Amino acid sequence: MDSNRVGAGPTANPTNDKLTVNGVEQNPTVYKIGDSNYFKIRDLAAVLNGTGKQFSVGYDAEKQSVTAAPGQPYELTGTELAGAADSSQAAQASNDAIYVNGQRVEAEVYKIDGSNYFKLRDLGVALGFEVGWTQEQGMFINTEK
Repeated sequence: MDSNRVGAGPTANPTNDKLTVNGVEQNPTVYKIGDSNYFKIRDLAAVLNGTGKQFSVGYDAEKQSVTAAPGQPYELTGTELAGAADSSQAAQASNDAIYVNGQRVEAEVYKIDGSNYFKLRDLGVALGFEVGWTQEQGMFINTEK
């Protein structure tokens, strides 16, 4: 699917797939679309805060884009890490882009229940953290490599 097109999209299904960051289990809101997991960027900023891969999050209304500044601390808003969603939601491909240090990053983005959700692996590549999966650990992020 062309991630720059806005329109009817797939169903985003809630998942309680486990996520650990540097071995510590976290509680983000995760939706599965197809075979991929999608996360709110603010949840990821919250779980990476204080690590070597921390980043701040902003929004550039003129560019209709999310911004991320690696190395900067993230300021919590109180809406992060709400846990598993209650029900499936309609997902729409989003025109919103993400800019890291002023550079546009190619990423799959869906608007789900009013928030942008990004494919975890796309954010890992853009922000320089390792994403993986094991049977024992489930999804994991390692910032120590």
